[in-house]
Amino acid sequence: MANIIINERNKALEITKKFATAASRFGSEEYMELKAARSEFPTFKVVIKTTSRKAKDSFKGLTYEFMENYIKSRSNSEDIIQEYNQMREIGKSVASVKAYSQIKKWFLEKYPEIAEFAA
Repeated sequence: MANIIINERNKALEITKKFATAASRFGSEEYMELKAARSEFPTFKVVIKTTSRKAKDSFKGLTYEFMENYIKSRSNSEDIIQEYNQMREIGKSVASVKAYSQIKKWFLEKYPEIAEFAA
């Protein structure tokens, strides 16, 4: 039963989605394996486990300081730096993670060449 994890604490038989698909075919080896496990643990529920993958942060070094310096290094940056500063001020009054994600999104829309470097 290498494909089935018996979770005593949660009273569950844990299987993968791939195994569940294979076990849904009547008479298959996986079907017989799941049937045997269910007969040994009749009160346990069958749970399809999914793996959670962490999202890769491709812009790890994209700090406020970097954004500000990059904007200032561009020609005609006066209007954009004012807009940036306004967003930073508004961001100080809300959750910092949400504010950062909004400013980052705005910055990457203004300067799509930065996204190309992270790809």
